[in-house]
Amino acid sequence: MSKDGTERAADVLVFATGFKAHGFVAPMEVIGEGSRTLAQAWDGKPRAYLGMSVPGFPNFFLLYGPNTGGGTGSVIYTIEAGMNHVISALDALESSHAQRIEVRQEVADSFDAELRGALADTVWHTGCSSWYVDQNGHNPTLWPWTATAYRRRTATIDPAAYQITSGEQRLG
Repeated sequence: MSKDGTERAADVLVFATGFKAHGFVAPMEVIGEGSRTLAQAWDGKPRAYLGMSVPGFPNFFLLYGPNTGGGTGSVIYTIEAGMNHVISALDALESSHAQRIEVRQEVADSFDAELRGALADTVWHTGCSSWYVDQNGHNPTLWPWTATAYRRRTATIDPAAYQITSGEQRLG
C-alpha cells in the first residue's frame, strides 16, 4: 500500500537495505604497532597478504578479508582455508616458543603487486562497473584465481613470509 492508501498488486517485493562490502572490520577499530589503526594503514585501499595478514599488525589474521571473495565461490570454503593458515601460524609460534608473528612488509607488497596484476585483465577491470570496484578503481573484494588456488596457498604458512619473534629476539 502506498502512502496515499492506494493498493498495488505485486509478485515480488524487494527490500534493498544496502551494505558496505569493503568495510572488512567495520565498525571495529583495529590498532597495531605505534597506535596506527588498520584504517590508517589501508588508507582507503584494504589489502592483506593472502587476504589475512597486514604488516604492522602482529598476531592479527583476518578471515574473509581483502581480496578473498570469489565471485562464484563459497564463503565457507574460503574461511575454512583461512583457518588452516591461522592454525599453521599458531603451530609455528608454538614450535618456536615465540609470542609474535607478523607478515613481512616486502612479502605483503609483492603479493599485492601479483594480485593487482592478476586482477588487471579480469572483467572487473576492463570496463565493467560493479560493487566489487570502489570509486577509485581499487578492487578490495575479489580473489582473481581459483578457490582451489586459495586453499593451496593458505594451507600452511611460508615461514619466510613472516617474522616470528620471541620477546626481542627475531627467529625468522
